[in-house]
Amino acid sequence: MQAKFDLVKPIAADVAALLKTLSHPNRLLILCALTDGEKSVSEIEELTGVRQPVLSRDLGRLRDESLVKTRRQSKAVYYTILEPKVTALLDSLCAVWLPEAMPSVASSVADRRPEEIREEAYSEATVFPAVSEVKTPARRPRFKIKPDPYRAN
Repeated sequence: MQAKFDLVKPIAADVAALLKTLSHPNRLLILCALTDGEKSVSEIEELTGVRQPVLSRDLGRLRDESLVKTRRQSKAVYYTILEPKVTALLDSLCAVWLPEAMPSVASSVADRRPEEIREEAYSEATVFPAVSEVKTPARRPRFKIKPDPYRAN
């Protein structure tokens, strides 16, 4: 058990950051819409029902986190999931929460003992790369807007 813990410990912060990004319902819907392949902003808006200003903000966050990449064609911008592990994670979430939607994945999970699933989850092949191997993009500095001192509250 200690060996598994030693494998997870260096990547815990990176996995937690990914899960934090996925924890917002809009971002989760956007990524689920992109699991089928590249989509334009208008297609994502239509599928998710998220209004364009909010969609732009969330797509920007996903871009900043290097989870999606963009391609511009004329005036349209197309988005694609950049990291295949995100697609695998979303498939796993669907298998657990919606087994009828993904019977092949759900049955493969249901047919195995919990120990087998845990061993596979902690195997070196499925573990996220070490922190030193991950290239993190420079984040834009955040700034705080101060209230106008001359305006009455």
